[in-house]
Amino acid sequence: YTLHISDARWPMASSCHKYKELTTVVVRHLPESWSIQDFLSVIWWKGCALDITFVHMPAHYSTELTLGYAIVDLVSQAHGQEFIHHIHGLRLPNQEKSFAVEWCRDHQGLEVLVRRFRNNNVMHQSVPDHHRPLMFCDGVATRLPPPTREIFFPKPRAVHL
Repeated sequence: YTLHISDARWPMASSCHKYKELTTVVVRHLPESWSIQDFLSVIWWKGCALDITFVHMPAHYSTELTLGYAIVDLVSQAHGQEFIHHIHGLRLPNQEKSFAVEWCRDHQGLEVLVRRFRNNNVMHQSVPDHHRPLMFCDGVATRLPPPTREIFFPKPRAVHL
């Protein structure tokens, strides 16, 4: 699976996403060395690539290591349940822990996630594209809408290696 990012603007009221239902999950126990590309390859392999509308894998910018989890939004609650069925408990070779997937408690839905991240420091020009959240429509990755305020340089996180 190769990630190609479109510069096309994606309308928030698109038919690609329904609101007012649980659609956002958190996937835990991802290898810290993984990139968003690695995670998207698993999503593609499990047949869920067309079902996602948003993916973000937070990372330490100084080490390039992710924090071991991803936030994923899906087109509907039914697709979210299917995603959980396919990904939860999946254990890949040479991996100590199985993936754990649960509904996100803090943020639900594409609109909420875009509002949360479009003005976040992760969107600062110094942050590499592979650490930024992505939106998807019919399997095509697109950038988030531009920020509505000034974005400040991200604060370094403490790294405990």
